[in-house]
Parts: sequence; C-alpha cells; structure tokens
Amino acid sequence: MSTTAFNTLATFQIPSPCRILPNSCCLDKDLVILISRLGSLDRISLWNTTQGTKIWEVEIGEDVDSTHIVDVAWSPDGQSVAVLYEPPNISILSIQDGKKLLILSIGTKLLPQTRKQATPTGIWWFKNEQPIAQASIPDIFKRNGLITGSSLSILKVLPLLDSLPEDYDKITATDIFAFQGSYTRAPQRNSMPDTIRDWPTLVSDPILASICPPGYQPTPDGAVSDEPDITNRDSLLVVADNNGRLSLYQDGAFPLGRIKVGDGFTARSLYKTTLSPTTLHAHVMGPGRNGEITTLCTVQVDLPLLRQRFCRELSQLSSAARDLTWYATRVVKEMRSIWFGSETNSGAREWGPRWVRSLEMRQKEQYGQEESTAILDLTCLLVTGRASDSLVDFLGSGEQMSERSIQKWETSMTDALGKLRDYAEKQLAPALQRLHLILEEIQGWSLLPQYHIFGLSFDDISSTLDSATRGVTCASWLSVVARKEFTRFREFISWLRFEITNANPANDAHAIPRHDILEVNAYLMSGLVVSSVDKWFIGPVPQFTPRDLGIPTEDTRPLNLVLEQIRNVAGDPERLDCQPNGTRKDLSHLDRNLDALVQELAIRCQRIFACAAAAASRSAIISTEHLSITSDVPQPEHADRTSDALKIRERISSNKEGNVIQYLASLSPEDTTLLILARLHFEPGTNIFPVEISVGVIQYYLSEDEKQAMVNLLEVDFFDDESLVIIYRSRNVGNSASIATVNHVDVGYQKLELAKYVKGFREDLMSTTRDLWSGGKLSSTLCPIEKRRVIRNSRGSGFSMAVNGRVGRRVACVLDSTGTSMESFDLEGEVEDMEVADDDRIS
Repeated sequence: MSTTAFNTLATFQIPSPCRILPNSCCLDKDLVILISRLGSLDRISLWNTTQGTKIWEVEIGEDVDSTHIVDVAWSPDGQSVAVLYEPPNISILSIQDGKKLLILSIGTKLLPQTRKQATPTGIWWFKNEQPIAQASIPDIFKRNGLITGSSLSILKVLPLLDSLPEDYDKITATDIFAFQGSYTRAPQRNSMPDTIRDWPTLVSDPILASICPPGYQPTPDGAVSDEPDITNRDSLLVVADNNGRLSLYQDGAFPLGRIKVGDGFTARSLYKTTLSPTTLHAHVMGPGRNGEITTLCTVQVDLPLLRQRFCRELSQLSSAARDLTWYATRVVKEMRSIWFGSETNSGAREWGPRWVRSLEMRQKEQYGQEESTAILDLTCLLVTGRASDSLVDFLGSGEQMSERSIQKWETSMTDALGKLRDYAEKQLAPALQRLHLILEEIQGWSLLPQYHIFGLSFDDISSTLDSATRGVTCASWLSVVARKEFTRFREFISWLRFEITNANPANDAHAIPRHDILEVNAYLMSGLVVSSVDKWFIGPVPQFTPRDLGIPTEDTRPLNLVLEQIRNVAGDPERLDCQPNGTRKDLSHLDRNLDALVQELAIRCQRIFACAAAAASRSAIISTEHLSITSDVPQPEHADRTSDALKIRERISSNKEGNVIQYLASLSPEDTTLLILARLHFEPGTNIFPVEISVGVIQYYLSEDEKQAMVNLLEVDFFDDESLVIIYRSRNVGNSASIATVNHVDVGYQKLELAKYVKGFREDLMSTTRDLWSGGKLSSTLCPIEKRRVIRNSRGSGFSMAVNGRVGRRVACVLDSTGTSMESFDLEGEVEDMEVADDDRIS
C-alpha cells in the first residue's frame, strides 16, 4: 500500500500558534482561515492552501479590550466571510484584502439561571434555494422585481443626488504637505450616530436611493456594463447563542429579529432542505443532569414571511430610507460646519462678530469708551456720512481693513452662503422629499390587512411625515434666506470699501457710492453680529404647522356647501375676502433648527423600520417537542459521559423529495480504535423525529498488515456524503501519524428499536452503541485503510483539521498540536492523477 496516496499541496510554517475551525476551508476557492491571538485580541488570517502563503491578517474588535472568535461562515458567493466573536458581534470581511464590509451587533440578554450575559455559539450562512418563478412575459424594462408606481420605482427614474465624501476620505493640509514618512495619519473615528448604525439595512446601495456613489461613472447610453451578482440575494445568516435564541439576517446584513427556541438551549447544528427552503431545522443542546445533551429530534423554525415578497420590499425600503436619512444628516452636518465651523475649520459666521469685536476693542483701549457703540457708529456713518474718531481711525488703519482681509471675508462669506443655498436646495430638500415618498408608501401599508404583521402605526408614520414635510419647508426656506443674506452682505461689503476709500487721507477723490443703504442697514441690524441664518442650526426641534406659515388649512366641509358658497360669492362680489396689500406674516418666532429636525426624523424612522424588520421572527412557527423531551430528563445510564468528553461530528444529506439522512460519528474515549457511527432517517412532513435509527462500529487496520492490528484514531470528520477523513497513528509502524479517507455508508449498520431511542439524545445513543459492542450485541466492521498519506509534522499528541469535500475542491488542512505547522492535502485521487496546472486552480 502506498503511503503517499494523496498529493501534498503545501506546508505552512506559522510564526505564532494558531487554531483552525471545522469550516475554515473556503467553499469554492483554495483558501483557509486560521485564528491566532495577540495579547487579549484574536486575529484572523487568510492563507492560500496551494502555496502556503498568507494573503492578509486583520485584528478583530480593535475597539474592545478582549475578543474571542467563536465561529466563521462563508458567504454563498464566496467573496466574504462572516466572523462571529465575543463580545457578541459579527464582522463581514472581504476575502480580497480583509476589509470590514459590515459590522452587525448582536443584542444579548442575561441568562435567567446564572444572570450572566448570553454568548454566541455558532453561525451559519444559507444560500437562497427557493425556485425563481419565470413570468410568461419577459422583463424587458429591467425592473428587477420593482413594482411599477412604487416609491422605489419612482426613485429609480429620478436624477441621482450628488455624492458626499465620507469622513475618512477628507484630507487635511497636514496630510498634503507633510514630508513622506514623517507623519502618520491618525485613524478616523467612526462618526456614524447610533441611530444610523442600528438602522436595519441591507448592504448599502446608494443607487437604490437615487444617490450617486463616490466615483460612480455611468455609461453613455445608461446601460449597465456588468450584470450584478445576486448569489447572496435572499440568503439567510443565522447566529445562535446559549440562551436559546436565533438571530436572523437577510442577505447577511438586514436583521429579521430574534427567535426563541427555549431558555438554556443552544443550536448545535442547523440546516435547510430543498423541499422547504424557508424552514430551519435545528438540533438543540440543552441542560442535562451531568452535562449538556443534544436531542435526536429537530426543532423546526418555519419563516412564512420569507416566502412572500413583502419581506424583500421592506428591507429595500428600509435600506433606501436609511441611506437618504444618513445623506441628509451629513448634508446638515456639512452645512453647520460651513457656517459655524468645526474642530478643524473656522466657520464663515465668525467673520462679522470678529470684525465688530476688533472695532469695540479699539474704542475701549485707545479711546477710553466704557460702553461699546460699534453698531451705533456704523449706522450713524451709513445715514449721515459722519464717523466717530474711533471709527475713522479703525477704517483708515488696521489689518482688518486691508484689501486682502476684506477679500478673504468676502470670499469666505460668498462661498459659505452659496454652499448653504445649493446644499439646501439641491441636496437636502430632494433627499427629504425622497424620504417622504418612502414614508408615504409605508403609511399606505399600515392601512392594508396583508401588512399588519409589520406592526406599522399609522399615527407614528403620519407624525414622521409631518417632520419630513417641515424639513423640506425649512430647507427651501433656508435657500431663500441665504440668497437674501448674500444680497445684503454684498451691499455691506460694497459700502465698507466705499467708506475705507473715503477714510484714507491719501485719496484725493472720493469714491462713488454703489451700495443700497437700506440693504446695508438691514445687514447691520440682522446679519453682521446675529445672522438670521443662525436659527437653522440652533434652537429646539421645529413644530410649526402649515397654518403658522400662512397656508390655509384644508377645507373639510362637504362639497355641496363649498359649491353653494362659491355661487353666493360669484353672485355678490362684495362677499369676496380681499387680502390687504403690503402685509406680511411675522415668522420670526418659529423654530427652524434643521440639525435637530433631521436627528429627530432619523430616530422616528429608525423606530418604525426596526419594529417592522422583526416581523419575520414574530411570524415564525416553532415546534416545541424538544421542550417536553428535555423537561424531565432521566438519569443517563452513563452519567460520567458528557458532551465534552464525547465529541460528535455531523453530516446532513438531503434530496429533492425532502428526505434527510443525518450521519453522526464520534471517537470512543475508552477505546481509540473504535469509530462509532449513527444514521438517522427523517421523512418530509414528519422530520421532527427520525423514522429510522441505525448504528455501527468500525475498526480500521492497514491493508498490508496480515495480523490486522487496529490503528488508534486521533481525529475524524465527514468529507462528503460517502467518505470520512481520519487521522490515525499505527501501533506497529513507528509513531508517525497519517491521514486517510474511508467510506462510512456501507459499513453494516444495525437498526435499533425506534420507540426506545426516537426521543433520546445523541450522547446517550453513541454511548449505548459502545455498550452494545462491548456486550457482544453489536458486531464491529473491520475496514482496511487503502489510501493514506503520512503527515510530515506528526510527532505531536493531537491534531485539528478542516476539510472541504465539494466537487473540484477536495482538500484537507491539518494543524498540529503546537498550532505552528499545517499541511494541506488534495484528496481527489492518486498523485499521478493530480497533475493540475497552476493556472487551472482558483486561488
């Protein structure tokens, strides 16, 4: 028998100890994940299994003191990986460079028994297996599932809003002019508020919300160059914790709420079948008298809402609303920074008060004036043409009166007021109008019975719509005021230049006045020190109504009464109410703080969509048979054997008819030559309890050993529906360990009495099988090992491995007990049959 039956792909020499998880191997690429620890933080690294090279390594949870990676799950498209770690969080990493694409927070509660925080235990990412209905009429308009007339279809045809730079894209002067290598840019803090961070959303798609992404280049004819990859569409990411909860995420991003399967339970395995793609089947592990036990029956979690289009529509609307709200929030933040300044930039608003303070300081220090008369002196100069001595001195000298200073003031104010006008008119108001459009559709949903499951409140949405309407009004109002402020400022600067020229004794001729005295006076009163623009960024949340703005309220009288009044007025023109000319409604008392309004609007919208997003979990139908089984657990016959001592591997095989076969494999703690197997059949419709249970015991020996001496098994895992991968050490041939593949289907299974074990537990089933063999009631199957490969670094006491038995990706990665050496094997066939070109292998 050849001891090199498999091809060694690569040998890894790892600088620091690592650990490997059972599902570390990528599904469709030659990649494997290893986990190391640096201090109190876990690090995750991606390696190439064919070359033994590290692609990238990132640290998980930089913002916490300690992290521990629990499990990983690959996305259906193979382009990202979900990392589950403690404190309870999920990081979605790109396999290209390890960049964090998304961070999902898992809310945990205290366990009722120990009052400790629940911890995550496992993560799964299921591809959508629902059949796609083929319409008789082709989608020639490329609607991609959007309903004509819906808000998303309207947003699709609207012009894209201008993109905004992200906070981490902003570059300061230090970044530009610092010498290369002499300046390290500090990492940008995440400025996203908690409201936006906790908003249920899919992976951000600005185009869906009619927002232009950064760097977006549309094609000349408007066509899409590449078809979008929809492999992850409607996929389901599931996270389990030890408090019996399952957290669901659509597309691996949109939270669908949490499902409770029972206090103290943990989902040990989870799978779906092709016959019922919206039903989760879980084998849960509950508390026993001497350890945790896993039921043989399954817990069925049916998600009927996932079979309807409503769930997808809601996630798209919520994502678009979130993008628009975050867009509006950043626009208002940018407007406030332009006007009032920020931590790094001074605002244009400070030019006027700073100039007045300089005049007041000169009056006090050089002319001994106890009280400031700056505005009075300026008004007197404007009206009479005569200036006080201090004002003449100030206008004729000083850095504030230089042409360069006046030019900087004028440029700063012109740019600021122009940006305020454009941002309010072209970005903020359209974004809030688009958000209003989405909220109107959601409001319509609240009145339809088929959408009652979402828990939408008509009154809450109505008040939120009013806030959005006030936001649009305030934005339009601000653009008008910014134009008026710019006109007054321009006249003020023209007058200021005129007076500076006249105050300069070197000028023989007087300048020609070109300013409007009324506009200059208006700016002196309500622009130079206290600007009317300030009200859009300070004060309480606006609560005005259209009636407060002078807009007549809606006439709710019956139509016949309205028509009768029209006829009476038409017959007697004196009854016509005429508005007096020249009157204007005073609006100075109205609050118009856009910053506070947008923040409140974000909070209201987030609550609406967060409640609606959990509808899928609220409508879930959960079987409860496992609760009655574990409520009165009898004392096991083998009380000293717990799930920790008996490590059980699992393999699920299903077909199109819905039949499920579950294979279980474990190594005997007492006798390492035994491999204990169990096979459970589940039929569609009755697959909560198995309809057939068979067990078997296998002992392996080397095919060339005439004495048939049994080998000691060190590690085992399922490779595919027919094969197992084992790591063993022979008793006769030195101390080296080897890896081999063996069959686990045709091994002489023996059926057990169903009624006795159907409501039992895995651990008890495997222990009973061991006792049946030792008592002579169950014969073991002797199987020769035909194909094997000696592991190079095989002197250690133990091994851990990850395997991938998919077609075209038949690989096993074995890590030694020190965690510093790993070897990858190609288990497809003989060495001479494995001549594969490097360019034919996907890396």
